[in-house]
Amino acid sequence: MDPDRQGAEFACGIRALPYHTNVNASATATTIIRGEYPALTGVCLRGEVGRPVRPSILNEGFLMKLSTWFAAGLVATVAMAATAVVAQQDPIATRKELMKANGRNAGVIVKMVKGEEAFDANKVKTAFDQWDETATKFPSLFPDSSKDGDTRALPAVWSERAKFDAAIAKFKKDVDDNRAQAMSGADGLKVALAAVGKNCSDCHETFRKAQ
Repeated sequence: MDPDRQGAEFACGIRALPYHTNVNASATATTIIRGEYPALTGVCLRGEVGRPVRPSILNEGFLMKLSTWFAAGLVATVAMAATAVVAQQDPIATRKELMKANGRNAGVIVKMVKGEEAFDANKVKTAFDQWDETATKFPSLFPDSSKDGDTRALPAVWSERAKFDAAIAKFKKDVDDNRAQAMSGADGLKVALAAVGKNCSDCHETFRKAQ
């Protein structure tokens, strides 16, 4: 017997069946999985008849997982695209929601600093993550078309755009630079909040209408 055929197997992952000689040399994993060779369903094949075939991961289980991964990725992509479209369609509403989130998280952190709530590293992380998100998204949320409407943004946002962008960049840098200190404990959080919070007051003074 040809030593290449003796004891050879078609294998996929942990599945294995004895070598078959009645499979057409042109058969591929696709035709096998579709059931044209029922005896080999779930077994991957690609090669010449009479020679061992290298193992492959293209079995039914893998293809099912691949389909699931693809579907999940497609859903995530569509969701992100939809979010981006909404932000572009109504940037005023989007930046308002971000500012509200900023305020909610700031309120939680201030309570910790005052001793009204126990230090909670998870809540601190949530706050800094959200502030970083705001700093990342903000520069693109002030197109010229959003100057008017239900907004407290002052004309200086657009007339002094370089200064505004620099203020947002500084806010992001201070959030990133003070994150570790804020996570270290109550004392570190006090110092970090002072550094990050100054950005808010400075930016609001220059670029936001007073209530």
